[in-house]
Amino acid sequence: MIGTPDFMSPEQVTDDPVTPASDVFSLGATLVFAATGRGPVRARPGRGDLYRIVQAAPDLDGVPAVLVEIVSACLVKDPAE
Repeated sequence: MIGTPDFMSPEQVTDDPVTPASDVFSLGATLVFAATGRGPVRARPGRGDLYRIVQAAPDLDGVPAVLVEIVSACLVKDPAE
């Protein structure tokens, strides 16, 4: 597993095939960081980050309303969506 937890997609964590959908997820995470100065899972050291990437809803507090719909679409957990 390679990546910075704030920007990793669920499939990177679960060792599922990584497709271009992973890049879309990471784009959403990057947009959250650009807007708020933190990632969408509020990463903290430890394995809890990995659980939050796969299971928890992204934290979009502070993301401007005009971006929430786009960022939410990028951060869908299922790469098929």
